[in-house]
Amino acid sequence: MKKTLSKILILSLALLMALSMAGCYLFFSEEPEDVPETFTYTLLPDSGNLADNVDFNSPTENGSFNRLAAINAVARSVVAISIQNSVGTSYGSGVIVDIDVSGKTSDQFYILTCHHVVSGEGDITVSVPDKNSRNTGDENYDKNFEFTGTIDNNKSMHAGSEITLVGGDKDSDVAVLMLDLKGNEKVKAEDIVACQIPKDDYVIQLGEDVFAVGNPSGMLPMTVSNGIISYIDRLVTVGSVGDMNLLQIDVQINHGNSGGALFNYYGQLVGITNAGSDEYDGLNYAIPYKNTTNVKEDQGFVTIAKQLIATKTDSNYGYISGRWMLGVTVKEEALENGGVRLKVEEVIEKGNAEESGVKVGDIITKITYKNADGETKMDDITTSAGLSAALSEIKKAYKIGDSFSMTLARIENGQYVSKTIDFKLQVEYIFCDTGERPKV
Repeated sequence: MKKTLSKILILSLALLMALSMAGCYLFFSEEPEDVPETFTYTLLPDSGNLADNVDFNSPTENGSFNRLAAINAVARSVVAISIQNSVGTSYGSGVIVDIDVSGKTSDQFYILTCHHVVSGEGDITVSVPDKNSRNTGDENYDKNFEFTGTIDNNKSMHAGSEITLVGGDKDSDVAVLMLDLKGNEKVKAEDIVACQIPKDDYVIQLGEDVFAVGNPSGMLPMTVSNGIISYIDRLVTVGSVGDMNLLQIDVQINHGNSGGALFNYYGQLVGITNAGSDEYDGLNYAIPYKNTTNVKEDQGFVTIAKQLIATKTDSNYGYISGRWMLGVTVKEEALENGGVRLKVEEVIEKGNAEESGVKVGDIITKITYKNADGETKMDDITTSAGLSAALSEIKKAYKIGDSFSMTLARIENGQYVSKTIDFKLQVEYIFCDTGERPKV
């Protein structure tokens, strides 16, 4: 599913700038008073330090492949993904990567994809190319290479599943799945093909030849398209994800390609395709294996995936340190004069919004903050898109402990009065509990 470059109207911001998984719980750096049973509060280890225990394997040297040889070497590492729930079926792609981590067995494989591909609950099916390079939909495809699992907030029910979610990060649009062949008598580890990333000293070049492998439309797995790197570290706004530094490519990708692979001609994974323009041809994007220029923090898929994998436990999804969330669900309401206002529909318990004094029914009217250049901004807020844009700017300049001002209209004694609150970022981590909720 290809993400469309925004400006898309966002109707829900409950988990903006955080993991948008169902059933996420908030972890705080200090133990607050009167902790409800449904929450656990603890200081989590820094995921960046733990990530040092995870290694993406690279070739000993950058070999010399032509395009055909490179495609033949890696095409079987790209999988088709479908997720079915009460809403319907969504499609995407993924890529099996060669990763070493303590505790991993030879029967386990990590699959990178986009967070927006797997962010909804449902039954997941991952179709891996079989030994004859066929995939789902092809005649005589070996269905033993089709693996299933469930994504929800109760991992304890899915022990032994073939596919499990390791973790996902909305800000970078990166997610990691695990394929576990333990007990599978029909597919062996040697039947699965994993790809590698470039060596540390590899530098991707403007104009470099690349090709994508993915599942456009959700029905055409193992589709190959080629092109070049059109720009490196392009700052773009992608759907509800927000601002991202991506590889700009002229490689043809479509809905269903999200989470698929972008390879160089050595057969090394340099990007995860995730976005494109529905308006302009040849304007598509991929999450790079690493950011190299114009960025304060590397949000490449290697950095993010290593943190997600390193922090995954038997009872919890992996996480990225330092994420924060607004803590509300909002809804646009039409006014009689033709205008629009933004009403708070839900306030998440113990989240930033509740701690700052936001209440259900409040109308968000203005946000005052300093941008990354130190300039004071006063943004009038009437739509979800406007709120998203302001928060995107705040995200660039603010960290945990910083504050900005939010102006609200609140009903008191039957009429709206203006309230300005100090919105302090207190939530330090977003962490999805996939096991039994601890009692505290």
